[in-house]
Amino acid sequence: MSRFEDSNDLFGVSPGDSTSSELICELCRKVYNQGIGTDEDNDDDWDEGESVLYTDFAGLQVCECCFGKIENEIVRRMSDILPWYKRIVDARKKQTESDEALLNQLSDEVQL
Repeated sequence: MSRFEDSNDLFGVSPGDSTSSELICELCRKVYNQGIGTDEDNDDDWDEGESVLYTDFAGLQVCECCFGKIENEIVRRMSDILPWYKRIVDARKKQTESDEALLNQLSDEVQL
């Protein structure tokens, strides 16, 4: 999948994490560097594997092979995401206003 920006992490937010040991993309199940770095008795093979970018997303370890899938799906669903997020913000605002009113009421009662 093509990406909007060629960055080392999802959404271009950080330099990204990488490893050259065995890694499984939990989204597509692709295995990178199979067997490398899994033998605790042999630390010499850590630098033999290819460097693989990965991140955590929705509780899954996701490798660079699926960054584009995630980004494209989020962009595709943006018309659903933005109204949903607005409802979250509105609900939080309502709760904050309620908490603030209660705090002001309690403060007034304590000052009496």
